[in-house]
Amino acid sequence: GGGPPAEIPEPTSAALLGGGLLLLAWTLRRIRAA
Repeated sequence: GGGPPAEIPEPTSAALLGGGLLLLAWTLRRIRAA
């Protein structure tokens, strides 16, 4: 990629980003359901 520092592998950053989006969506659904 050339974006993030070499210390952070792209697959790892992508997984963290994806997990963050899933967690955010799950939180929003719970807030709306409550």
